[in-house]
Amino acid sequence: MRTNTLFIFFATVGLQAAIAASVASDERNEELSDAEDVSELQKRDQMEFDMAEIEEAVGDELTEDEDSEAQQGMDNMEEEAEAEAEAEVEAEEESDSELESESESESESDEDGHPHGVKRDNIEADEEENIAQEE
Repeated sequence: MRTNTLFIFFATVGLQAAIAASVASDERNEELSDAEDVSELQKRDQMEFDMAEIEEAVGDELTEDEDSEAQQGMDNMEEEAEAEAEAEVEAEEESDSELESESESESESDEDGHPHGVKRDNIEADEEENIAQEE
């Protein structure tokens, strides 16, 4: 009986050691596969992160280009508005100067009543001569 008891005891201990080794081996395999899975997940995450950064950079460049184009458009509109305002002011000044020169020439012709500068007295004298000659 003692031999049977020792045999059962050693068989149990051996079986327990084999089970423990098997469990430890499975745990190592799981850790390695988990590590591989984690590394694959990390690689995927890193690739997605890199792609997101690239897309963001491209989006920022497009936004900056659009902003700079919009700012250039606004600057151009302001410059055009200023140029139009200056052109209007110049046109008003020219028309004012033309009006002044016309009014000066009219005032010169109004002084003697005729645009050629002939005095009213001379015209009346000429008219009297014409009337006298006709008679």
